[in-house]
Amino acid sequence: MLRTCPSEAQLLAFHRGTLPAAELDAVADHLEECPTCESVAQRFDAAANSADGLLIALRRQSSISYLPPSLDTRGRPRGPNLADPENWPSVPGYEIEGVLGQGGMGVVYKARQTRLGRFVALKQLRVAGGRELARARVEAEALAQLRHPGVVQIHEFVEHEGKAFLALDLVPGGSLGAKMAGKPQQPEAAAAVVEAVARAVHFVHTRGIVHRDIKPANILLESRESRPGEFGVVKIADFGIAKQMALESGSTRDGDVLGTPNYMSPEQAAGSAAAVGPASDVYSLGAVLYEMLTARVPLQGPTTIDTLILVRTEEPVPPRQLQPGVPRDLDVICMKCLQKDPGRRYASAEHLADDLRRFLDHKPILARPTPAWERVWKAAKRHPAVAGLSAALVAVVIVGFVLVAWQWQRAAGKASDEAVAKREAQDKERQATRLSAGIALDRGITLCEANELDRGLVWLARSLDLASQLGDAPLERAVRCNLAGWGEFLSERRATFPHKDWVWAVAISPDERTVLTGSKDATARLWDARTGAPMGDPIPHNGPVWAVAFSPDGTKYLTAGGDLKDTGSAQLWDAATGRRVAGPWAHPSDVMTAAFSPDGQTVLTVCAEYARLWRIVDGSPRSTLTHPRPARHEPTLFPALCAAFSPDGTLVATAGEDGTARFWDAATGQPRGPVIRASGPILALAFSPDGKLLLTGADDGTARIWDAATGQPRGPVWQHRGKVKAVAFSPDGRFVATGGEIEAIDPMTGTRAEVGGEARLWLAATGQALGIPLPHGRQVRSLAFSPDGRLLMTGSRDAGARFFLVATGYQVGRSLGHDGTVQTVVFSRSGRFAVAASAGGNQSAAARLWTTPAATGPGRPLAFGADILGLQFHPDGRTVLAWSADKTVREQALGDPATGLVRAHPSGVVNAVYSPDGRTYVTAQFDGLVQAWDRETGRKKYEFLRWPEAVALAFSPDGRILYTGCLNGTVEAHAADTGVQAGDTWRLHMPVFHVSAHADGRTVLLGTDAGAQLWDWESHRLLRQADGNTHATVFFPGGKGVLSWVDGFLREWSMDDHPSRPTRFHPEGGIDRFSVSPDGSCVLISGDHSQPARVWDVATGKALGPAPSAPGARPVAFSPDGRRFVVGTRDGRVSVWATPVPIAGEPERIRAWVEAATGMELDPEGTIMPLAPDARAQRAGRLKQLGGSPLPVAAW
Repeated sequence: MLRTCPSEAQLLAFHRGTLPAAELDAVADHLEECPTCESVAQRFDAAANSADGLLIALRRQSSISYLPPSLDTRGRPRGPNLADPENWPSVPGYEIEGVLGQGGMGVVYKARQTRLGRFVALKQLRVAGGRELARARVEAEALAQLRHPGVVQIHEFVEHEGKAFLALDLVPGGSLGAKMAGKPQQPEAAAAVVEAVARAVHFVHTRGIVHRDIKPANILLESRESRPGEFGVVKIADFGIAKQMALESGSTRDGDVLGTPNYMSPEQAAGSAAAVGPASDVYSLGAVLYEMLTARVPLQGPTTIDTLILVRTEEPVPPRQLQPGVPRDLDVICMKCLQKDPGRRYASAEHLADDLRRFLDHKPILARPTPAWERVWKAAKRHPAVAGLSAALVAVVIVGFVLVAWQWQRAAGKASDEAVAKREAQDKERQATRLSAGIALDRGITLCEANELDRGLVWLARSLDLASQLGDAPLERAVRCNLAGWGEFLSERRATFPHKDWVWAVAISPDERTVLTGSKDATARLWDARTGAPMGDPIPHNGPVWAVAFSPDGTKYLTAGGDLKDTGSAQLWDAATGRRVAGPWAHPSDVMTAAFSPDGQTVLTVCAEYARLWRIVDGSPRSTLTHPRPARHEPTLFPALCAAFSPDGTLVATAGEDGTARFWDAATGQPRGPVIRASGPILALAFSPDGKLLLTGADDGTARIWDAATGQPRGPVWQHRGKVKAVAFSPDGRFVATGGEIEAIDPMTGTRAEVGGEARLWLAATGQALGIPLPHGRQVRSLAFSPDGRLLMTGSRDAGARFFLVATGYQVGRSLGHDGTVQTVVFSRSGRFAVAASAGGNQSAAARLWTTPAATGPGRPLAFGADILGLQFHPDGRTVLAWSADKTVREQALGDPATGLVRAHPSGVVNAVYSPDGRTYVTAQFDGLVQAWDRETGRKKYEFLRWPEAVALAFSPDGRILYTGCLNGTVEAHAADTGVQAGDTWRLHMPVFHVSAHADGRTVLLGTDAGAQLWDWESHRLLRQADGNTHATVFFPGGKGVLSWVDGFLREWSMDDHPSRPTRFHPEGGIDRFSVSPDGSCVLISGDHSQPARVWDVATGKALGPAPSAPGARPVAFSPDGRRFVVGTRDGRVSVWATPVPIAGEPERIRAWVEAATGMELDPEGTIMPLAPDARAQRAGRLKQLGGSPLPVAAW
């Protein structure tokens, strides 16, 4: 006989027949004597007879036998006592200080992140097995992208000893549930809290995630200090059971009941995984609002099972019936959230938030109360017996008429209902597919922006599949543009060249067919670059090979390094036969540098003691360049001596630990020119492409450009945070790259220690820093610009090689992983390939050959040297006009960056514009002087004064009229050929910022601080005005509409009487400038100081491709044909980009390309999984059958 009532788990087991025999009789006897337990068992039987999905779910979750107290509900030993610090886990990088709480999804600790010295909430997730761990990692990556002030931020996902941890914001104010303390809250305070949470939840929904467990315990308060009834900043937390909407999910089965019953939506309570979506979170928000207003949950049964059944079948009592002080509008809002049918709730959490804001602002709400007939119908559903008795008398009177009418309408009604139901089902399916496609697109873009190109492209391919199924042409175009734009940035590893020890040196032959490697394993090797296969046997040496090089014509190659007994040597080889043709050339120490002269007739070798020149023709020494050494040699300094040929081969520069750089005549070996004196030992040097400048990097963290003819410094000292180990000029000489380490100084000992690494980009002409430092985990050891100057490649001691776009400073893709320090990086002659050498120090040490990203040429930088204020394309699209803060106007030919016309203006230029025929350009200065210039002769055609400042310039479409607008509110028209004013001056009494002329030749569009205005120029009649401070406004292509920059936002409006409306795209951080493509399909927008420029699709509001600038972009402009655009920045860079165009090919082909290129696929559960080698080869074979890569592929 049982002494207490059995648990629900035991009763379910009894119902299912799985209760152990030893307990069966005792439970059966108890049921005969306990009406309460018998009623529970009867409910199980009734639900089973109706095949209720809820009970099926509960059975699945409760299909266990009775467990002894030592086991948990899964039959596992119960967890340790978490109050004992001995039971806390050890997590690298964190010090745990206590337990904050625990629940079904894990344990939360208070911990200090030792690296940053901050406190975090460290959550240990409950995961079992590698697949759960992989899924947790993918979900954590998605949740980590949720950057919103109303969402608890995920800082890091940590895996340690098979366990998973999340580092989260530590929110000190406790939970909303604790703050409420079981008491009703003021209606306004409740509405404000739920509004804030709803906006955060809507943000989460737009990122493709449904929370599924919104409740007061998961809403955290920023501060404990708020007064009673006030809550301050609130944050939504605990995404432990969040659902990613884009997943065609198998992770949650139909019938799984996830969440907290009191706050679950009916579809959650039914265990319908497919039906759970954003509307489910809207229901939960309504439940939270209900509890804040009434101090009780909407529906509560005596047991969990009862509560779940009530949630599905019963209507909650309106809050006003429990708390009469609840305003009627707030009662209506709450009850709309709690509708059983998801389609009758608010369409989104944002709509709920907007209605709550209307309530708080004392404005009419959009929600309407439930009509009386519907309340009666719902009451009848809840209490059919009572409703039936009440209606019986009426039914007797009208039953005959009802039966006849019913029979008459039955056939037609049934067919109509079936058609409507089918149509509604199809519409819902399309809506769900469209939502999934949009979410997949957003997630793909987010991953690509985080340099997870491979994962991002996989999601973009999924989005394309869904958009294609829908037949949604605008969405499909946006997806294809992103696939093309981001796909160009993908870098693929083509070959690996392994050695048994460090690979220190690498070179690519001029024809790009052969790779030469040198290793610490005392061998050099030749490799077939196309296949990765070795070409012949290893070339043995007497010691490590530290340097290798091909001759300019590729017929010979050099190897150099160390020999036995701490000496060194270099050797010259015939590339065709592999025969040594000269050497070994002996040196007193290891040879760390070996190079051919540009004409290929001389070899330069460098050891710690000197540099030496050798004749190729007979292998004899030509001269020894003895660079002075300090009296006391510092053995830790590396390299002790560095040297390089000038680009024309007439000079050799040497620099070393004495802090000087010296020039030598390459023909005679005699000193030539000045001695350069740096502030510390010089570790790296490079000539400018024209040979006129020398760049040095020093041990004391300085880098500087010097005049090679005079030895005098050019520009400022560039101070770094540690040793400068690598320097390089871009191929056009306009940019400089420096790289080294970040050091921290111990204040007690004064010693320096490496704590990281960085590379920097600079303008060679002015010395201006470009953007922020490019971060690395360890010291940067090597740098190389691509031959076209678009890319910078770095190698670091953190075992990574990286590509950066010079135009933006952004890293392209993730770090290219190697096995150890990447000592050398080189580009092939064409720039299509790059090789990095890795000093791994074990059997896996290797060099690797990569395809270079952005192979088709986007992001080509032009260096102008000052804050770029404005840009415009010439009508032929081959030249750009730029005006800068240095009071100059430049015309730059895009095909020849080395050429360009620079014209200075005394007071600086505020605006400039080309005439439609391109023969003239007009400039407006800050002092009000307007000048017209003949492009062919360079002569000034005319000038006139527009005081105080003519900020607006525009030509009429036929080029006959020049319009000017001033800050004093005047607008004038001038003859474009003479500058003579035509007509009267308009006086608007408000600043005019912008002028545009319509193609009809009559209509003029003005941007003023009072709004955008359409005028008929001939009649001086105002046609239309859109209010708001309008800094820029333009006609859409075709002249049917207007796009205006109003109060920091873009708005579209038609030229008729329709009201203006916001655009679909909403750049974060506001707008600085914008440009519309000639076909009107996309808009290029530069944001504020914190945001980069982006291209936005007009039809869908989606971003297209990578950001074409770092934060701080200013002017932007499309070319007349729309195929290119330019972006100018505050640091003086102008970059030229190809406008995103859709990738071609069937979705299957594109998916095969993505999977073959990335080695990844999206499984049915929405988890990105690596492909096995044979599966990846199968994708590559299928891709070949379908027509090959849809993007250009680097080939030999």
